[in-house]
Amino acid sequence: MTRRVSMLFAAMAILTATGRAAAITAAPSTQLKVGRTEIHCYKNPCPWNGVWPASRAAHPNNLLWSGPTPPPMTGNAADLARVRSDYLEGCTLVEARFSGRVIAVERIIGKC
Repeated sequence: MTRRVSMLFAAMAILTATGRAAAITAAPSTQLKVGRTEIHCYKNPCPWNGVWPASRAAHPNNLLWSGPTPPPMTGNAADLARVRSDYLEGCTLVEARFSGRVIAVERIIGKC
């Protein structure tokens, strides 16, 4: 019984340590599309605008964010202004890190 309890505590310690390590590491940089999704709906709510991986189609299940305004963003002021201005009617392809609810825009690649 004592050995099982010791093994249980050891396993919990390992899981706790790996969980903390995973939480500390930054999200990898990836290409994201930000803006008009071209998703058409018959009723609201509809994800007309959002953020999704550039490697995937804009589909409700692929969206990292959707809404009438872009998510909170960090980065170069000029890049952020361009992404925000294109959000409702256009689409911008960016190199960015998305962690939680914040996009850290590293650079603009161009239009989608």
